[in-house]
Amino acid sequence: MIDLRRLSTDPLRDGDPGARGVLALDLALLFGLGAALLYAAGWAYAYRWYGRFDLGLNGLDLPAETVLMYGFWVLREHWYLLLFVVAGSLGWSSANPGFRRWAIHAAPVLLILAFVIVYAVASLSADKRFEAERDAGFSCLPKARVGLIDQDRRTPAIADLARELAERDSGDAYRLLLQTDSLLVLIKPKPQGPPVPVLVPLSSVDAVRLGSVVTGCD
Repeated sequence: MIDLRRLSTDPLRDGDPGARGVLALDLALLFGLGAALLYAAGWAYAYRWYGRFDLGLNGLDLPAETVLMYGFWVLREHWYLLLFVVAGSLGWSSANPGFRRWAIHAAPVLLILAFVIVYAVASLSADKRFEAERDAGFSCLPKARVGLIDQDRRTPAIADLARELAERDSGDAYRLLLQTDSLLVLIKPKPQGPPVPVLVPLSSVDAVRLGSVVTGCD
């Protein structure tokens, strides 16, 4: 809990022996806030990106490093967000005690505003990438042939899907959208409308063959 009374003086100026500890606390808070915003950007990007394929995040079980990677993609495209972080850091470090007390009281509103901005920017990046991928026929996603383990009592629809996954390697072939520790997420691009997603548990997979992708893809 932050003691507002300690903000009534400037420890660095007054020679407080705990000044270095206060500075370290400021840096830790800024680092934690930056990491939270980066993760929020990645989560918002993933939510929007997979939502365009009619997929929810709950069933995909994305690892944290993948979410952070999406956050870095957002930051790479919207690098100017770093200017706000730098400006905020400099402003906080040089602010007088009265402003710091005000900022702490206003923190909930400021954090909500920051997350709203990050969500909007990340969603914009995901929409932009989806439209570019769709126009290019999802050529940045590798074509995939998936052989499933033979199972008894398959329904005709599942049997047809298993045969289609194993045989299609050209034209409207399935493409690998995502692989997690337990799941393959494939899509089948369509000339019109959104691509068709197929979720395949890795426990049901016998073999996978992936095609090459064009250069210049993330």
